[in-house]
Amino acid sequence: MKLFKHLHDVLQGKTDMEHPRSNKWPKVRKDHLSLYPTCALCGGTKKLEVHHIMPFHLDPTKELDPNNLITLCEANKNGVN
Repeated sequence: MKLFKHLHDVLQGKTDMEHPRSNKWPKVRKDHLSLYPTCALCGGTKKLEVHHIMPFHLDPTKELDPNNLITLCEANKNGVN
């Protein structure tokens, strides 16, 4: 099951084959969204995603770093997605 999840993340561009997600990521993501429940660009509250400012596959030490996270939405407002 863990391999399937990792392959799913690779296919979605969320990671690469060498850097599987930490099992702590779901809690870190949930905690971030509770502190920052709106899109940092438009203030939207729908279709929110937590993104890494520095992609963690480029620096795996920053995967769970709260200072490396940003809430963004997929609202596609004003040409931004």
